[in-house]
Amino acid sequence: MKLSMNEATVLEKSSLEKDLALCEKYGYDMIELRTMDCLANYLKEHTIDELATYFKTHHVKPLAFNTLCFFNNRTPEDYQKVLAELRQMCEWGQRIGCKTVITVPTVDIHKGYSYRNSCLSCEMSKGNGKDCSRIWYASLS
Repeated sequence: MKLSMNEATVLEKSSLEKDLALCEKYGYDMIELRTMDCLANYLKEHTIDELATYFKTHHVKPLAFNTLCFFNNRTPEDYQKVLAELRQMCEWGQRIGCKTVITVPTVDIHKGYSYRNSCLSCEMSKGNGKDCSRIWYASLS
């Protein structure tokens, strides 16, 4: 069994840098990177390659990107934005060694939306045809 930290447990009281240091200090094996704030704030002053170097030189490793929110039941325009966000996570994931994206599906049903299967995959431009992420979501049926 591996011990992992979910950055959502500290929300606005921490940062990715602090979380990584605490994971190392207390023996955590993995971390769920919170993309909407912790990772976004980190990337304001660092690069994804710096994060990749960190993971290569430290014990703690990335478990998942947390979270691709409300990816289903979107307008066609919003669906394209979700796909762009997923592709960005996949590109980052290839660089830092993270192959999992946690998702939160939309549960509201609005008339007029284009409904789709609740499944996304991201194929990288390198042409290998392999999905770079696993998509986790709760089945609501």
